[in-house]
Amino acid sequence: RSGIYAAYGHKLSVVFEVRWLEEECRNWMANKIDTVKSIEEKVFLFEECYYVLKRLEKGVFMEMFTNELGRSDDIELISIYLSDLKSIENELFQPLFQQAGSNSEI
Repeated sequence: RSGIYAAYGHKLSVVFEVRWLEEECRNWMANKIDTVKSIEEKVFLFEECYYVLKRLEKGVFMEMFTNELGRSDDIELISIYLSDLKSIENELFQPLFQQAGSNSEI
């Protein structure tokens, strides 16, 4: 999975303070976010952003995702995760709430 490589690349760039690698990872994610066309791609990117947030404790990718793709009128992504509340990790609720914004119908 290319996204995991970006996440590991981001981790390596932080650990070894390789700014150019960190910037490349951000550019990769920004490009993927800009070109997303389907719900499957959106779910993939959300998962990658969540992975970086959870494993590396870096919210930069999730912020990029939410700023560009987070719309309170778009409940399709959120519905995928909320369809099985029992299996959702507690840490996942915050990013989902950010995606929901002020939409009270979710």
